[in-house]
Amino acid sequence: MMYRKLIPLSALLLALTPGMAAAIEIGTVRAQELVQKSPQYEKAEARMRSDFESRASELQEEAQQLQEDIQTFQQEADLMSAEDRTQKEQELSTRQNDFQLKQRRFREDVSNRERELYQEMMGKIRDEIEEVARERGLDLIVPDPVYAAPELDLTDAVLKKLQQSDD
Repeated sequence: MMYRKLIPLSALLLALTPGMAAAIEIGTVRAQELVQKSPQYEKAEARMRSDFESRASELQEEAQQLQEDIQTFQQEADLMSAEDRTQKEQELSTRQNDFQLKQRRFREDVSNRERELYQEMMGKIRDEIEEVARERGLDLIVPDPVYAAPELDLTDAVLKKLQQSDD
């Protein structure tokens, strides 16, 4: 992981060495903005949302039913026999544990899908960045710099390419 950061940094340092600074053409991009504004990401995110929507509503219904059953049990517990109360407590406890497991799996599935979507989008965006850089004759692209002169920023050009490739 450390090497991934050192290679671009090394390239930047080499690019800025005296005598070579004029020969190196640099551009920048705001990668996160590209992901969020790209039409491909918006479509994929909407598709993902619809894929998980039914599971989310099922979990919500199950949570509501479980909460109602717990409240009913709490109201009626004093009227139950000790054996019935113990059995009902165990049943509710098991249901609650099962529900928490389902919730955790749902969150993990959503998180994994978001990560896959982001990685897929970054691959497409990287391709478009490379194409814009080649077209403009750039030697180095720096993602998400702290500061860069506006004329170095390729974000809008890359976003335009992404929008064109979505047609």
